[in-house]
Amino acid sequence: MAEFSLVCARTTTAETEPDDDPIATRAEPVRELLELAVRMRAEPGVFGVADLALEYQLTRPGPGRDHLARLLTPLDGHPELLDTVLEYLRQEYGRSATGEALGVHPNTVRNRLDKAGRLLGLDLTRLESLWQLRAAVIVRSFLRPPD
Repeated sequence: MAEFSLVCARTTTAETEPDDDPIATRAEPVRELLELAVRMRAEPGVFGVADLALEYQLTRPGPGRDHLARLLTPLDGHPELLDTVLEYLRQEYGRSATGEALGVHPNTVRNRLDKAGRLLGLDLTRLESLWQLRAAVIVRSFLRPPD
């Protein structure tokens, strides 16, 4: 895929750097990354392929995406657990920061994460499980209808 940048702002636009490729062959990858940034609710900014490479790959149709899309389903009936998991990821796995953001004690965060892990069948103390969890959140965010 040719290098290009994507601008996500109040008015979301995309732009490419000129090269020898015809515009038609470059338009589709730009459109896909623009849609990805919008659906992922990216903050306004400029994004290139390197910025969204992981998200781009995870959101391609296939059995892996289907599995990840279902992974968080057990938390659908437990909004406090889902909110805790999402905030834990936003806070880069910091229980104290997660507790502060949610207005609860860090031990409450630990208990909620333990319960979420049991419901999901993941050990959220293991890096591999956290990768799966993050990937599932990316896929779910992408598959949600845009606002």
